[in-house]
Amino acid sequence: MRELALRHTTRTYHRGETIRAEGQRSESIYIVLDGWAEQHAQLRDGRSQVLAVYLPGQMCSADSFGEERLDGTLSALTRLRLGEIERDRFSAYISLYHDAAFELAASQRLQSAIQRRWLMCLGQRSALERIAHLMCELFVRQRVSGQAREWSCPFPLTQQQIAKICGLTQVHTNRVIQELRRRDLAVITRKQLRLIDFEALSATALFDPSYLQ
Repeated sequence: MRELALRHTTRTYHRGETIRAEGQRSESIYIVLDGWAEQHAQLRDGRSQVLAVYLPGQMCSADSFGEERLDGTLSALTRLRLGEIERDRFSAYISLYHDAAFELAASQRLQSAIQRRWLMCLGQRSALERIAHLMCELFVRQRVSGQAREWSCPFPLTQQQIAKICGLTQVHTNRVIQELRRRDLAVITRKQLRLIDFEALSATALFDPSYLQ
């Protein structure tokens, strides 16, 4: 899909910039070319929950492709370059090319699988397990796409963003990250995640990467 997106409109967004607000009508589908994007929902009192993180090569909200209105706000986690394709054009394209339709279906399955696993994390895993699981997942996703190097990968999430993904306070998140460092499992420095002992971190998180395949 990256090649298709490059043949259409591309736009660059600054970190924190809103691309489409929750409930806003969207005439295009979005494919991440460079940087990270996220989707979140917000309560009336300002509390919010991150629903998804999109990495380079991914289609944003592929699981709701048929919906014209977003069920969450889409924004840039980092400096972000998106490919934007009009929905009608994209629909016509996937109806003509089976490979594109297969790629869309695979993207939908992946996003649905990730969201189910995040729901399991919020409902059943401890704070330590949640953050360890997030680290394992983002590392494996980037290793598959070629963005990880050995046991390190980009990790531009702030502690506040990690907290909003994992349903924790920022103070609790900081304590867990320090505990993972103390146990020699993982370290975050200069927006990079370094996995010191991936096997032990996976065991701590009860992480099974099969849902990412």
